[in-house]
Amino acid sequence: MARITSFEQYRDITYEAVEDYNNKEYHQALGKFLDLAETNPSNPKVHEILILTYLKLEMYDKAQQEYEIYHRLVGELMPEMRIPPRKTFDEVAREAGNQLKLEKEHKKVMKKNGKFDVYHSTDTVSRLSIVYMAKGEYRKAEDILLGLKTKITDTCPEDLKHCLTLVGA
Repeated sequence: MARITSFEQYRDITYEAVEDYNNKEYHQALGKFLDLAETNPSNPKVHEILILTYLKLEMYDKAQQEYEIYHRLVGELMPEMRIPPRKTFDEVAREAGNQLKLEKEHKKVMKKNGKFDVYHSTDTVSRLSIVYMAKGEYRKAEDILLGLKTKITDTCPEDLKHCLTLVGA
């Protein structure tokens, strides 16, 4: 790791690291961002970009470690901004709701013609897919998500067709 001894050096390495990242030279960017983090470990922006860099390099454990640092720093630097504690997937699944009720609501959503409430429907289907994934029923989760995508595509008013890219259509 290079020793950064002045503000000018820190600034120049920051510019170089960002340029490397933007040019998809992630390994080069990583080294520079690590130097920046060593010099100023309390800069959340450096840790945020390290998260992204590690993700691009498929170094998920390192990305997770940087996320923990980033999360802590943001909480310290902005105590007025209450960051909710992270939840495990099991907690998210428990909070998703009752499977039978969600399945009943899903059927209503998929049968509905005319005015289609995309937000309510997306919430229902998302929560049901989480319940299915928690039970290991991944195909079922994928099928209902794809079904909702088709429903949104089919019911989209002509004047909003340009928005279909938001759902990958």
